[in-house]
Amino acid sequence: MITPILHIFLAVLSACLFVGCSAKPRLPDGEQALRARIQKDSEGRLKMTKFQKTGDEMAYRFPGEKVDNFCWAFVGEVQATEDCVWLFDRVTGTLPIDFRTALAGTLADGAVVKQGQRYSVRGTFYLSKPAKDWTTGTITFRQIPREVP
Repeated sequence: MITPILHIFLAVLSACLFVGCSAKPRLPDGEQALRARIQKDSEGRLKMTKFQKTGDEMAYRFPGEKVDNFCWAFVGEVQATEDCVWLFDRVTGTLPIDFRTALAGTLADGAVVKQGQRYSVRGTFYLSKPAKDWTTGTITFRQIPREVP
């Protein structure tokens, strides 16, 4: 005979299996989320050509939020798909803090990047899944992107 406590335990276990308890992003999910963020922020002027996750993710939940967030360390390479300006951080004046770009010839604080130029990048980004797909939050560079010869 099954006891009431065992019934409750089985019900909770089943809920976790079917609904998912703190599901962690898989490597393709995180890579796709970062690629989509680069595409959006750069308005298609930069694309990620190489990606490698270099650190374990750290899970946390902000007060009042209902979803877990994961922090991933990464290295990769981005390439300019057209001539553009990779925007500087206006506060520190250093190149760059994210993947925002402007059209070539625009009067903007940044570095002129020619189509085909490649840059190595190293940093961290945050992942969460508030709906169906994984999305990225803040992206932080751990070093200034360097041109790849």
